[in-house]
Amino acid sequence: MTINHHMNFVEKPIYHITHINNLMSISEKGGLYCDAQSINHQSVSYPAIKERRRNKEVPFFPGLFLSDFVPFYFTNRSPMLYAIHTKCVPDCMDGQESIIYFVATISTILNYTQDYCFTDGHSVEEISNFYRELSDLDKIDWQLINDWSWHNTPEDNDKKRRKQAEFLVKSFVPLQLFDRIVVYNDEIKRKVESLFSHCSMSIEENNDWYY
Repeated sequence: MTINHHMNFVEKPIYHITHINNLMSISEKGGLYCDAQSINHQSVSYPAIKERRRNKEVPFFPGLFLSDFVPFYFTNRSPMLYAIHTKCVPDCMDGQESIIYFVATISTILNYTQDYCFTDGHSVEEISNFYRELSDLDKIDWQLINDWSWHNTPEDNDKKRRKQAEFLVKSFVPLQLFDRIVVYNDEIKRKVESLFSHCSMSIEENNDWYY
């Protein structure tokens, strides 16, 4: 891998989604805590998946589980957001409008901590591989990541898993590492602005990131 190729990867954005009901707590605590350390947190995930994350150990970090890491996708408009949009997630039935993106770059995370790893697919799936070497970022299917079409097909029945590749950061990510928050509409934007007026990150409305 060339240096330029490597730099292109680490400057890529990564995306964490959460429910608007969690924003006051995030603002007060100064950042995003992993699921294992989040109390009274409005879930945006399937209960069965959360349970699997609590019980799957993370390679490179003995004794730690997926729930001990703050998860990021490499893409917006994820399959998880689609499930929320279609009201398939029992703990999140108010739709995608309530979902907020926190956006950082890999390089910003790297300047903050070395306690990270990443996967080439949904992290709970057994066939997904875990990596720590940045040169392995090329193992991710970037063409699929950049394509909003991710439904499995007869020709490729593994697209949905690969689309959900994750970047995992241990325990906590402080607010100052995020360069922006992205929301569905102007009404949500005004609510978010009132909670994060003390932060330097921009708050943007972009419904292209939603279904």
